[in-house]
Amino acid sequence: MRTSRTNTRRGERNIQADGVAFSEVELGCFAKNSTSHIRVLLTEYKGHSLVDIREWTRGSRSWFPSKSGTSIRVELLPELYAAIEEGLRKAVALGLLDLDDPRTEGRDIDRGASS
Repeated sequence: MRTSRTNTRRGERNIQADGVAFSEVELGCFAKNSTSHIRVLLTEYKGHSLVDIREWTRGSRSWFPSKSGTSIRVELLPELYAAIEEGLRKAVALGLLDLDDPRTEGRDIDRGASS
């Protein structure tokens, strides 16, 4: 697959892959471990708006996306948000996540009780 990239605003790129243009906006990125990280992208591909959540791995010169991840239609974003929010509440309720941990400091996390 032949790919070319053009940088636009910070975190946003226009990409040409096999003659099909699409764009990306990075919504978030965090380390999974020392050799990979997770990127959340708002993308458009062949006229479809998508949210891509994917593991990226370091190659010899740069980062590249792996097959580990998923893309969903942007229309499903509210359902994804609700599921992640519920997962956060349940993880706290079960003692799996401590919101007083410095790693969660400064994040806008609903500290309410599980419904």
